[in-house]
Amino acid sequence: MFNNLLNRKMVLYCIAYIMGIVCYTLIFPRSTTAVFLLALILITGIITYLVISRNKRVLPLIFSILLFITGFGRIYIEESNSMPIYKFKDESHWITGQVITEPTLTQSGYNYSIDMLTYKISNTKLEDRIRVYIDDEAVNNLKIGDKITFFGEITQPEKARYDGDTDYYLLMQSKDVSATVFTNNYIIEKFEKENSLITKFIMFGGRVNKLLSDTSDKIFNYNNEHKALSKGIALGNKSDFNITLSKAMQYSGIIHISAVSGMHIVILFNSILLLLQFFRFNKKLIYISIIPMLIMFLSVTAFSPSCARAVLMLIVFLLSFLIRRDYDSISALFFSAFVILVINPFTLYSISFQLSFASTLSILLSAPEISHMLKFMDKIPFLGRILKTSISISLSCVLGTSWLIAYYLGTFSVSSIITNLWIFYLVYGFFAGYFLCLIFYPITPWLVMNILRLPVAGILQLIINTAYKFSSLTFLYKDGIHLTRTSGFIYYGILAILYITKKQIDEIKHQSAAETKES
Repeated sequence: MFNNLLNRKMVLYCIAYIMGIVCYTLIFPRSTTAVFLLALILITGIITYLVISRNKRVLPLIFSILLFITGFGRIYIEESNSMPIYKFKDESHWITGQVITEPTLTQSGYNYSIDMLTYKISNTKLEDRIRVYIDDEAVNNLKIGDKITFFGEITQPEKARYDGDTDYYLLMQSKDVSATVFTNNYIIEKFEKENSLITKFIMFGGRVNKLLSDTSDKIFNYNNEHKALSKGIALGNKSDFNITLSKAMQYSGIIHISAVSGMHIVILFNSILLLLQFFRFNKKLIYISIIPMLIMFLSVTAFSPSCARAVLMLIVFLLSFLIRRDYDSISALFFSAFVILVINPFTLYSISFQLSFASTLSILLSAPEISHMLKFMDKIPFLGRILKTSISISLSCVLGTSWLIAYYLGTFSVSSIITNLWIFYLVYGFFAGYFLCLIFYPITPWLVMNILRLPVAGILQLIINTAYKFSSLTFLYKDGIHLTRTSGFIYYGILAILYITKKQIDEIKHQSAAETKES
């Protein structure tokens, strides 16, 4: 098992990098001791590497040590970049900056939030990303790119218990937010500052998201739940979800469809692939052209960690085809995690990132094993293989994410094993009709409103009915659960032991069969 791990070096390297991040956030938060220890470990690692670099068998372990140190240092640097704004903490100042996200109604329903890039606090020039909360509906007049000047108290996100024992500071940092401000005293102006390429790219994605969201509102304006769900599935925008619908989807185990993830990327990829193949484009040309499309879509989803993971894995797959190299999905998964955490190491503490990574890893490892145990279903006419695949993937997701969902959301549901048997196909049908609606609405709104939206509305209603029906079956879920981190180590430890034991038993059986065949 250890040799197999070394053969997949990306897995080992990513784990080492993650351990460096975890060690810093748990043991040495904001201390000069951390810098001293980092320098000491780095020097020791370099000397060790130079001494035994000729031993190729040891090189992966040495490189892992260096990546552990890199992860430790990377999160220290990221946190240090946020520290200049903290000298204004708990003080009220005039702040000037640029709006980079559309106003969003918070889950409490009492105020709106926007993210902005500051460039001046009082008379001090300072560029940082902060979140502004405003309880004034007039804030909806704000547009991405607007200049806003406001007066408010700067607050550092607290390192304290937050839903499911999540640290609010880490949660905000995973979104690149360094500070929060509450205000109602603001002035909106046109912004003339020249933006960097990255800022322009972020704002472009935000504008496209806003355009699609507004179009979706117009198409499904007849029903608030259809309007909310259409934006949730297509854009991961849950701002219009009411509490009843949100809880129903959570209890029925289908809330994941409102977070742009691997399922959405697969559907998008297949849709583009079918369209370009229809026009008989060369396969290599298709793959090359899809890569920038995926990156553009990533900006529309505001670089959601789950979407970034899926996009990076797909890009690795496309590149492996283009350069004619074998594709290993597990290595691609850990590579995508590594890239995301290099960009922002605090993403490790994002609930979206953890759920996406856990569900994908669980599918890759356990779905084939479950599918093998259900091979008797192949004999069922017509639907046997489809049912076997759906059950394998659904059960794998439940195994991989149940503890995380219970830990963060306080809910455990087995409904997803059942509901996901058909939800994926409903979502696929939704996207097919939804894209047609978006394409034809600017050209002929009548056609969309009277014909094209009808099957899409039917699919949305089926999803909503599924959510409400299964959430009413209270014996299928448990709410109000409180778990500790120790229980997580035990849960995933047991899963790992079961998986390793199963693999070893299969290997013994395989060797016995081979020996019997030879004799």
